[in-house]
Amino acid sequence: MLGRTIKGRGADELDEVLDLLVAQPATARFVCGKLSVFFLGEQPPREVVDAMSAAFLRTKGNLPATLRPMLYAPQFASADAPRFKDPHVYLLSSLRAGFEQRELQNAQPLQNWLRRLGQGLYDKQTPDGYPLTADAWNSPGQMTLRFEVARQIGGGAAALYRPEGTNTPVPLPDLQPLRARIEPTLAPATRTALAQTTSPQQWLTLLLSSPDFMYR
Repeated sequence: MLGRTIKGRGADELDEVLDLLVAQPATARFVCGKLSVFFLGEQPPREVVDAMSAAFLRTKGNLPATLRPMLYAPQFASADAPRFKDPHVYLLSSLRAGFEQRELQNAQPLQNWLRRLGQGLYDKQTPDGYPLTADAWNSPGQMTLRFEVARQIGGGAAALYRPEGTNTPVPLPDLQPLRARIEPTLAPATRTALAQTTSPQQWLTLLLSSPDFMYR
């Protein structure tokens, strides 16, 4: 591997492989590129990524040290450009929006949604991880699936919050605190559309389907 023979000796082989990978500049650039895209947006400043990569190599992959150049960079404080949510962030933020105080009873529907949206747990077969850029997740097919999921969550997402094996109705929580908190931050067109809804279920479904909610 990388011009070096790994001798068979059990679990220690994995440690040797990881040490080899961590020492590679390409590994540093890849990891730091991923981190900076997540925190700073799709086009992070080159100098920030370079500083993070240097820290990664110098400290042999120490993450606090690697993050420090980014956290202290002026761009971090000003990184307020909206970033498109990947399926994982979209789904969890949807559930937090409507059901923040409710305890999840059955995670299987959530895992099914993640898989349908293309970001299933442990489904990524290559080590590069799922993409973080908008163009990977904003296709017409992806958006159609998101609208379908939004309808199910907006309807109460009963399967998530009902004890397994029961058919007990699960009422939608009081959405007034959420409305008061979030509506002033929405675009005028979104507020106008939400004002025309006639039930809490419609309001939550439309919110989760809105352009505003697709970004973090």
